[in-house]
Amino acid sequence: MGKFTKFLCLSLALVLLSLSLQAAEWLRFKGDYFIYSDDINYLYGSGNITLKPDKGNIQIKGDVLYLQIGGITGVIYGNVRVLRVKKNPKGQETSVTEEKYDALYFKGVPPKILMVSYKDEIEMTGDLQIKPYFKHFEKKTPEELKRDSTLYFEFREFRINENRRITAKIVIPYAMGLPTVPLRRFTVRRGAWSDRTLLAFRNINYSGIDGLSVAFYLRMREKFFKGDNDIKVYERKLFGLEGPKRGILFSGKNSFLSKNKNLLEISTLLNSGEKSYNLRLSHRMNLKFLSYSFSQVMSGRENRPTFVEFVSDITINKLKLLVPRFQFTYDWEKSYSYRFSTPLKLLKNLNLNTSWQRKTIRDNYLSDTSDFSTSLQFNASLFSLSSNYNFSKNLVEAAVRKNFSVNLRLKPLRFLMDNISMDIASFYMFSSLPYGEQTRTRISPGLNFALRSAGARLPLGFVLIPMFSFNHLWDNREEDFTDFNYSLSLQKEIGIFRGSVDYTLASRYRAENFWIEGSNRQNLNLNLQLNNLKNYSFLLRFYFNNDLDLENISFTGQWDLLRDLRFSSFLLYYTGEKKFQTLEVFLEKTFKKRIKIQGGYSLALKRFFIKFLTL
Repeated sequence: MGKFTKFLCLSLALVLLSLSLQAAEWLRFKGDYFIYSDDINYLYGSGNITLKPDKGNIQIKGDVLYLQIGGITGVIYGNVRVLRVKKNPKGQETSVTEEKYDALYFKGVPPKILMVSYKDEIEMTGDLQIKPYFKHFEKKTPEELKRDSTLYFEFREFRINENRRITAKIVIPYAMGLPTVPLRRFTVRRGAWSDRTLLAFRNINYSGIDGLSVAFYLRMREKFFKGDNDIKVYERKLFGLEGPKRGILFSGKNSFLSKNKNLLEISTLLNSGEKSYNLRLSHRMNLKFLSYSFSQVMSGRENRPTFVEFVSDITINKLKLLVPRFQFTYDWEKSYSYRFSTPLKLLKNLNLNTSWQRKTIRDNYLSDTSDFSTSLQFNASLFSLSSNYNFSKNLVEAAVRKNFSVNLRLKPLRFLMDNISMDIASFYMFSSLPYGEQTRTRISPGLNFALRSAGARLPLGFVLIPMFSFNHLWDNREEDFTDFNYSLSLQKEIGIFRGSVDYTLASRYRAENFWIEGSNRQNLNLNLQLNNLKNYSFLLRFYFNNDLDLENISFTGQWDLLRDLRFSSFLLYYTGEKKFQTLEVFLEKTFKKRIKIQGGYSLALKRFFIKFLTL
């Protein structure tokens, strides 16, 4: 593991060199200042902007650059000058002409250009076909890019190709607003990765599991080997998170090839921090009459025994109704199992599956079981039917287990323009289980019924929503019971205000011999809510217990402030104890909908707190 960690660290250092193939053509930019946001995929530049395509004797200068990377659509503003250079057949410059404009729009590589002059009337010169692409063009400031980004880069020179790959010079990366190690040359955006072997930077992220992490991507594309791998370097100690302080996580899927077909697949998961690994080797093949697969799994962790398992699977094809399948699993001297199964498609809507399995375990105890199971499914226009049967015998103790079940469900019935729906289902369950030297048998048929409504409108804009369900279970052990559930909700909305009164009643009646035992439980909720999706949301709830006495009061509130800052609060007050059970008041800041930082006071923790969360 130590040698492997050193190898990964060396590989990650090589990433900083950003070695890659050169694209056929680039757009080259120079200026006083550029900033690129990895989250927004947007670039801004200012001061002595110069654009020079690789092809064409043209050079463009201006003061400000706005560039959307996704479509390679950009605008240059302020004292725009277009320099056209004429050369003789020997490549020597003979003359330079300069044209002045107020703005210049460009798209793609090589760029299509549209020049604009603002006079008494707007004059446009160049490729008018690109004009629609700028109808909703956004111009973002450096402050906006920094505010909405978890990762951004500042530099003074860069180039971009048609694959949206950006290579910059004199680069300072910023993670969560903090500067990191300056780089003389760095590929700040990989772009469309070519289908060849490469090592590339992915992103910088924070989570409550890994802490701060830097991710890389390793693609292998060789004649006899291919694969896709992720490498993550994580730091937990600085953020006080549980688990290993720091480490490297390597995961990937790779394959050895033979005539462009996968001969051996390798799945790998290595974690240097937890000192654990998981390795899976597999080979699969699809032939004319059968398909098969073999796999070997090995996994381990420090101070724990290594787990090794071999699995094989063979399926016979080209049979009209049957698809026989054989599976074998062997856990190196501890256990093994083999299983035969086949699905049988009798009719279009009728499926039957049968299987038999023998499993032996020789670990701290001896177990040898034989299982036979079958399942049937049938779907019709008015109902659906499913059935399962299982027979299991312990060959060591000579004990037998049996289970059987049938479920019949009618398709939902709808009335009054789908305002009312009715669901009816019935079931039958049978089980026979060993109990000491005897066998305990249980038979349980039952019935489920539910009636629901989308709601009825009442005077003054009130809406009444009822619901009723009924469940009954017969039991041969004299434990029959019946459940009734009722709910009634009265709702009213006025603009951003919504109020509701919700009442529920649950009753159970249990029959035992001659007697019938019953119980009821009810509760009532009064909900008052103010909701403005753009700015705030407040909910005040009063909960009344089984005796319809006020038991607790809860309040939840959120208020969006400026710059993605949100004020949130939650409290729970118990009237019986006359005290706050929970009280939390905090501010939270969201960065690019990925990372959330919370800070405030919690009564449950009895202290002020700061949390880092991922969304």
